Amino acid sequence: MLFHPVRNISLTPQMAGMEAKDVFIISGGKKIHGWLFGMGEERLTVIYLHGNAENVSNMLGIVKALEPMEFDLLLVDYRGYGRSEGEPSVDGIVEDTLAAVDWIVSQQGVPAKRIVLWGRSLGAAAALQTAMKRPDLGGVIVESGFASLRKIAAYHMPWIPSFMVRDKLDSVLAISQLNMPKLIIHGERDQVIPYTQGVDIFQAAPSPKEFYPVAGAGHNDIKAKGGAGYIQKIKAWLARL
Repeated sequence: MLFHPVRNISLTPQMAGMEAKDVFIISGGKKIHGWLFGMGEERLTVIYLHGNAENVSNMLGIVKALEPMEFDLLLVDYRGYGRSEGEPSVDGIVEDTLAAVDWIVSQQGVPAKRIVLWGRSLGAAAALQTAMKRPDLGGVIVESGFASLRKIAAYHMPWIPSFMVRDKLDSVLAISQLNMPKLIIHGERDQVIPYTQGVDIFQAAPSPKEFYPVAGAGHNDIKAKGGAGYIQKIKAWLARL
């Protein structure tokens, strides 16, 4: 199965000594849950989209590392993850991301050009598909993303004929159509989604674009291996938008 939703919320902002607003957003008739960090003053807003087998409670470490933030940040769970209703699907994760964008615009008063999507792993695919539908967004960060479902399936399950894999999440195709600023990040030792797939995404992207390889990092330890340089790169890139 493609999706491995995690329901259990293992940590909350309050437990971690952080301030955040609980938000519920309607997407496809379902309520999806998120945490909004920041001032809510129409600042640049980043929507962070986590990977598979994760939920928002696993992402508090990255929020903490980004403090102090000169932007607002929304952590959001796709349908079927964490406190969000429903069951996950390929179309659903994109619909949920679009709903999060619409909520930031309508409820927070932030124009689309001041919204950035930051997707990790599966979330990178959701971010790119959403950005393709919303070319008015301010930018996209692609972290540890796969080139396409077909390519990542061939890497992990080479015995499955490629024609049997539906490729709705083609990140190479999606990013080739994006003119907004793009930052692609990938661990050089990623064995879940090979580094070469991150390179494929970067090469397919038109300018403006940047590539940030993280030496020694695998799929789930980019923050740990990248350290302060990784955080500084992201904050500096966001500050230029």
